[in-house]
Amino acid sequence: MAISLASIRRVSASSPPRMLIFGPAGVGKTTLASEAPKPVFIQAEDGTPGGAPLESFGKITDYNEVTQALSALATEAHDYKTVVIDTIDALQPMIYDAVCNEQGWPDIESPGFGRGYVAAESKWADLIDALNYLRVHRGMNTILIGHSEVTTFSPPGSEAYSRYGLRIHKRAAGVITDAMDIVCFVNFKADLKKVESGFGKKAVHAEGTGTRWAYTEERPAFLAKNRYELPPEQIIVRGKLFNAWSAKVPFAHTESPGATPGATPSATPAPTPVPDAPAATMAAPPAPQVA
Repeated sequence: MAISLASIRRVSASSPPRMLIFGPAGVGKTTLASEAPKPVFIQAEDGTPGGAPLESFGKITDYNEVTQALSALATEAHDYKTVVIDTIDALQPMIYDAVCNEQGWPDIESPGFGRGYVAAESKWADLIDALNYLRVHRGMNTILIGHSEVTTFSPPGSEAYSRYGLRIHKRAAGVITDAMDIVCFVNFKADLKKVESGFGKKAVHAEGTGTRWAYTEERPAFLAKNRYELPPEQIIVRGKLFNAWSAKVPFAHTESPGATPGATPSATPAPTPVPDAPAATMAAPPAPQVA
């Protein structure tokens, strides 16, 4: 297609969002994701919360089962509106195993010079492509869940300091955060108070009420972002957050498009069903050959 000024159109963010929810263990990430519109879970870890029954493929054991689940969502009739992967840090060793099996490596570090992580990065990109296929062709929201860890951040021109980041390899973290429309850091807010510790000294004591907060704008203490002008921080009230955001975020709430067995996206190489195999079986894309 020839490009000219006549090709210019006004566009807006109308596709279902891709969202990452991360934070410390036990803060309620899975519970929050379960409140998204009609979710279905791909569980890489056994973290089902009490009081919040989930519709799930069950606990997966390897990367191939992830691709099979995504293929089923892509090709079979259903009314799910949100696909949730819980968690990406539990999925990471499965991706490493898949890469090592394909390449004949004993472990992800055996190729040396970070080549194993480069190969794994390709697998993460394939995962994002598959999720984008569900977004475009099945009208589904995407939620990835991850644990946080305290990392050292060294900005140019400034001293290094600690912040919350993702508990996965930095190359994988880059692929995921770049693709997301919302990166939501969830945590309890602590109030720091100085208390007497004896001998004229004071110690810092943290206090909190147990209230959970959702942060969607980056701060020195944590990674976050959003493309919808959401409030930078908001109290999480059970069952209310997605409704509060829906005025600005185009969550999929209506019926998803009909299944198109065997269809492939026009722009991105999402996984496709294996020829002469059941539709729910998906071929795992080969890892790049590393010199």
